[in-house]
Formats: sequence, structure tokens, C-alpha cells
Amino acid sequence: MGSKADILYRDFQAFTEEFLQKKRSAVEGMVLTHSLISAANGANPIPGLNVAVDLGNVVKMLDRVATAYNLDIIAATVVPGSPPAWLLAARNLVKLLASEGALLLLKAAGTPAIMQQVGKYIPVFGMLVSAGLGFLIVRSVGLKYVEECHEAAAGYLRDSLKAG
Repeated sequence: MGSKADILYRDFQAFTEEFLQKKRSAVEGMVLTHSLISAANGANPIPGLNVAVDLGNVVKMLDRVATAYNLDIIAATVVPGSPPAWLLAARNLVKLLASEGALLLLKAAGTPAIMQQVGKYIPVFGMLVSAGLGFLIVRSVGLKYVEECHEAAAGYLRDSLKAG
């Protein structure tokens, strides 16, 4: 689950660049946990069930990342005039997550996901390949989403510090 410090960094709003960097490390640790869950699911022998479990796992992971970065709060911020890039990014990320974001991100992983399913039919070695690819797909999707959320939160923090 993580150390108490990681929980603190994930759960509280960042008011400094240093805190935001520590938040990123804590959130990346959370992505690792979800990636390991997907790897363990790779041993699931029932075709199609592992995809459903992975999809649920990814949806939960993306939601936890968005919550850690307070994306809902950032996206709801009202900025007079032209909205800054971080605000548009946050709003797009919230929309993506709300409208089948996990499915779209898993489709982006495309070929490895197909290889993962084909690999399931080769005994033992196939399960190892499936577990490894499941780990890589979820980790890749998670880290990409963390990067985008972090950029939106960093822009929001910079503008907040300038205004304050």
C-alpha cells in the first residue's frame, strides 16, 4: 500500500514544487502496485476474464491518480480571459477519464494487449508472457496518465503561487 509518507503525499494538496515532486513519486508507486496486480492477473486461465479484471484495475488506477492530483478541483477552476494550458489539460483529462478513458488508453497499448491474449494459449511460458505484458501495459498507461496529471497540477501550482 505504501508508507505513511506516501499516503500523505498522495492525499494532500501540494502547495510547493517539492511537495508536488514527492506526490509524483508516491503516485508512481501506486501505479507500480496496480501494474503488479495486472501481472498477477496474467496467470488467470479464463480467456476474457483477465481483460475485464485488467480494465477494472486500470479504471481504479486512473481514478486514484486523478484524485491524488485533485484534477476535479483544478478542472473546476474559473480563470478569467483565455484559459491557461494547464486548465484545458485538466478538463480534457477529467473528460477522458469520465468517458471510457481506461478503454481508450488500453486500446493505445494495442499490439501488446493482443500478444498478451494470444500468449495465454501457450502453457506456462504463455502465462509468463501474459503476466509480463499485463504489467508493462498497465505501467505504461499509468505513467503516461501520471505525467499528464502532473503537468496540469504543476501549471496550476505555478499560477497559484504567482497570484498569491
